[in-house]
Amino acid sequence: MRKIIDLLSITVLVASPVALGMVYAQTSASQAVVQPIEVITDKNFPLNRPQTVNFEPNEGFYKLTKRQKDDQLRDWLLMTALSGKGLSTEKISQGVYDLPAVRYDFISPVANFEYGSTRSRYVGDGKIVALVPNTASKEQRMDDLAHIADRHRKDQGEKPKIIEVFEYEIAPDKQSSVISRKEPINGEQIFSSAYGYFETTINSQNDLQSFLNQVDDITFAQVNGSSLNVGGRKIYKDKDKRKHQGLRVEDIAALWQSDFNNINGSLFSLDWEFDYPRIAQALEKAKPLLQKLKLDGKLIISDQDIQEAKQGLLRQDKKSYFNLIAKLENFLSSEELVNQAFSKEKLAAEIEKELNIYKDKKYKASQQSIKQSKEQSQKEIQQALESGLSPEEIHAKIIAIDHEQKKLESEWEKYLEQEIPWKKKEIISSKKKEIYDLLNAQQKNGFQIARYNGNLQDKKEGLQGTEVGMTLFYTDLLMKIWEFNFQKATLETDIEGFNPETRIAVSPIYKSELKQSNYVRLWLEPDDKGFQVANENRDIIFAPNATQIKAASSDRPQSNKETNAPPDTAAFLNWWNNHYKEVARYEPQYERLNQIMKWSLVINWLNQHQQNELSLQYEQSNPLSFLQAVKVKRDNWFPDWVGTQGERLKFKKWDAITFLSEGYNYKGRKTEKLKFLESENIDKKYGKPYPSLYGGVSLAGGKNFEGRISLPKDSKIGNLGRSNIDYKSVKFQRGKLEFKTLDGTKYRVRPLSKTVSETIVEPKPEAKLRSPNVELTNQPFSSKVTQIPDGLKLENAIGDTEFGNLNISKTANGFKVGFESRDIDAGYSLASRLSVGTSRLNPKKVSVLNALREMDDVVFVRYSPSQPNDYFVQLSKSNNKWLKFSEQPLADGSGGGAKPPSKRIMSVAEPEDGARNFNFESLNEAQVSQQTQGFQQLSGKGANYKSSYNYRKEAQKLAAEPVKYVISQKLDLQFRIKKIDGELKAGDYTRAAKSINESIKLHGSEPNLILRKAAVNVYEGRLKVERITPEGAKLFKQNFFDEINNRNFKVIENNTEFIYVQDSPGLNNLQFKQSIEQSVPFGSGARFYKLKPGEIGRVKIRHSGLGDVSVSSNPSTKTTASNIGDSLRFQFQNYPQRFVTNNGCQEKDESDKNQNTNKCPLEKPVYVVTTSEKN
Repeated sequence: MRKIIDLLSITVLVASPVALGMVYAQTSASQAVVQPIEVITDKNFPLNRPQTVNFEPNEGFYKLTKRQKDDQLRDWLLMTALSGKGLSTEKISQGVYDLPAVRYDFISPVANFEYGSTRSRYVGDGKIVALVPNTASKEQRMDDLAHIADRHRKDQGEKPKIIEVFEYEIAPDKQSSVISRKEPINGEQIFSSAYGYFETTINSQNDLQSFLNQVDDITFAQVNGSSLNVGGRKIYKDKDKRKHQGLRVEDIAALWQSDFNNINGSLFSLDWEFDYPRIAQALEKAKPLLQKLKLDGKLIISDQDIQEAKQGLLRQDKKSYFNLIAKLENFLSSEELVNQAFSKEKLAAEIEKELNIYKDKKYKASQQSIKQSKEQSQKEIQQALESGLSPEEIHAKIIAIDHEQKKLESEWEKYLEQEIPWKKKEIISSKKKEIYDLLNAQQKNGFQIARYNGNLQDKKEGLQGTEVGMTLFYTDLLMKIWEFNFQKATLETDIEGFNPETRIAVSPIYKSELKQSNYVRLWLEPDDKGFQVANENRDIIFAPNATQIKAASSDRPQSNKETNAPPDTAAFLNWWNNHYKEVARYEPQYERLNQIMKWSLVINWLNQHQQNELSLQYEQSNPLSFLQAVKVKRDNWFPDWVGTQGERLKFKKWDAITFLSEGYNYKGRKTEKLKFLESENIDKKYGKPYPSLYGGVSLAGGKNFEGRISLPKDSKIGNLGRSNIDYKSVKFQRGKLEFKTLDGTKYRVRPLSKTVSETIVEPKPEAKLRSPNVELTNQPFSSKVTQIPDGLKLENAIGDTEFGNLNISKTANGFKVGFESRDIDAGYSLASRLSVGTSRLNPKKVSVLNALREMDDVVFVRYSPSQPNDYFVQLSKSNNKWLKFSEQPLADGSGGGAKPPSKRIMSVAEPEDGARNFNFESLNEAQVSQQTQGFQQLSGKGANYKSSYNYRKEAQKLAAEPVKYVISQKLDLQFRIKKIDGELKAGDYTRAAKSINESIKLHGSEPNLILRKAAVNVYEGRLKVERITPEGAKLFKQNFFDEINNRNFKVIENNTEFIYVQDSPGLNNLQFKQSIEQSVPFGSGARFYKLKPGEIGRVKIRHSGLGDVSVSSNPSTKTTASNIGDSLRFQFQNYPQRFVTNNGCQEKDESDKNQNTNKCPLEKPVYVVTTSEKN
């Protein structure tokens, strides 16, 4: 390794501007001897010593919300912790197989993302790596760790042994973080009363009451003969939060009595019912028009459709009526079909007849008006003749009268030209109104009724009238209220990021689908990821949350043919599911619902036991059979119940909801009845219709255990265990592990070598991979985890096209984490930019071709006027691939009914008015050459410089033409600095930081690049600048970029400092062998600055590359140290082990300030010297 470094040093120092810092980042102190994981962990994460993690995100990161950015960075911090532990790639791959490197909504169907402030992964041998915020209180920290332990106990089927705690804090600018390893926690401690855990055996009502008094959350149950062992926890609550609303014995008894031996389980639903006679009247009124609506000579609504609907309504059967309405709504969704139907056959003739009557009327009126005008003109002419005026005056008068006459005739002609088409539209609208009156009849004459299903108890079905039933009613109703922002209730929650569907903008690519999603069913149910059966089905183990919201859509209510929820509904419910705990903290009734769901699962799991052949004795003695004798109150009436709850319920606007006191007779039992609620008006900018909602709450039943087998004790699944895995599907052959989840997603995990492991994921065929602005074609995902010197690389692809790479590398100060976009991610970003940058409504609109020409990452574009919608683009981030961008007509709605092109990777259109829709696919050079014969080619800005560096190729270029090579490198650097300066002047620090990092990868720690990086860090608060004056140091508050702009710098390293010196005649002769104050007198006209680290929370950030070995190793750095051994370059080349982060080289705590801090310095202080002259 030493030989390689020396050889590269010679090559680079002779001719190349690439710094040895590049080599350092890849090779520093790699050890030939395999070390124990504990040793590597201690080296990379010394106990209680904060490490700085610098982030280099992709472009897509900056489109995320603040919360989404934090979630993404937490994922990367977790991966950083895993990478620094010395785990094998196989173990890391098993830990992150369902954790994609980036957070895009369209990846969610194949991901197992965590949300909130914590992250964790199981790494084998009973150990959990847990990431927790350093800002949490002691109680919140304990609560977080307890929930992490419970979740992994659920996944693995047993309690974790050790929790390895990593504490973090993310900088406000999202560009860095600090992470610190804390003392590990024994799993037994977390499952003790110190962490609110309590375990007991239930044999009686008193035992159950005692358990409920001790816990808020049930986490575990185990059948033990005729007894039930249970475990649970107290949940930590902030002082300003409401008290947890748990369950009582009576509530669990209500569940047991409703569900015992009930294979279908209990449910609650708000069903639609109607005033059938009034609906029938509306249908009869619309019948004449329906019998005239035809397309191509065929009735849209047949006489048979009408007759079946009428007969069904007489029987109070809605099915045929809904079928008729669905046909009608489908017809009305197409403006083209509507225009066609109203312009042909009987209906057209009827419209024309009405129009002709109107025309005749207006024509007669015009003729009468003209006639009267002519008669009046004649009178005026006669009066002029008799008035004694001169012939000239009479002639002028006649001309004026004639002009007025012609003007009147012209005005009537124009009026009729405009009026007749308008009248035709009015006639058609009046006809359509009859149809819309029919469609609105179900809203006007409909209502919702409460339906409770379950065992009959005291002439009440299921949970009707119970406190549990009231919770189901409330949580179901509030779910729908929040979904469409009824009475602004969703916005009033003030939960960050919680947006109603009515305010979720979606891409025009979904236009067709949204028109067909007229009805959406929303319901709450158990979450497969929230529980696990284990120990030969004797245990059921829970995560903190076991409840989820689901949705499906159809073209008619209560249809058996449902499809995926529309994208805006999916966005709403996915956000809620991902943040269920936060929403439940706001409205504790959802915490209570979660406990109801868990106990429902326990009861139905016990029901499954009774159907198994465990023991005849068990069948005769259910552990909870004592609940049958518990008295349950069953006379609650929801409208009255909400009035008694006071502050226990968050929703207060009950006056806006009309409950009908007469109720509804459902199967001989009176149940609650209320009028339909209306959503808020949808802003036209969202460009979408709003569906009708229905649904309810489904508690556990036999369906939740069908196909689910107990977690096998000898499973080959290892670290990959999750509660939603279908363990029957697990196969292990030749080192490759295959399995699928309960929802049908397939995984294949295998090691390719000692340092490379691969995961391939196949989404279920019907999965929709989508975000509000993009739809990805359903295809396999692949990820390779590769160990590199002092780091880890995660290479991601979709299909056979690269997506992007996550690189985690060890640095002298901690870690660097960067996501490198490749074909798909770069193509997605480019398509997004094109979608809005060339918007039809953009006042500064540019053509697609000109937009591509101006993009930094575009190398070449091929195009032809004969194919104006196709653009073949080679990106600087592509690996010998081209992307074909094809603009699609917005009306196609490729996200819905239209079949997407078979080779399409994704469709992208931002949810903005006038946004363009682009599909893109990946092509190789041969395919492009074949498809672009005769095309023109232009160069983009990305053709002007390199975006990657291949040492072998660069060495070959250097050997072949050394002078030309050096000149090209110099020109590339100049071009890059000019581009960076433009971004800094524009205040685009995010893009500038990205450009600087890419340039440093290619040119190393070149001083002008490093100072521009410092300017970005100063802006972000990661660095502070002090002006050194004779009176002392003063904080420099001006823009630091202004001080270095238009100046060229060199860097000098002496015994104790790095000094960035402006290339100026007044400074070039100075040696800087001593400290800066001694080297440059204050009266010389020079200005002195010191760069000092900023802070993240209470932790100081290091200089991060401004004064470390990478700068010392740069060929342009001049060393003036009196002893060459004081240069960091010399120390690194001769003592590389010093540059491995360890306890001896960490920044000292406050208590260590008086100790020697130069034992093995990783950085030196940094100064900048300038003059008033500019280069």
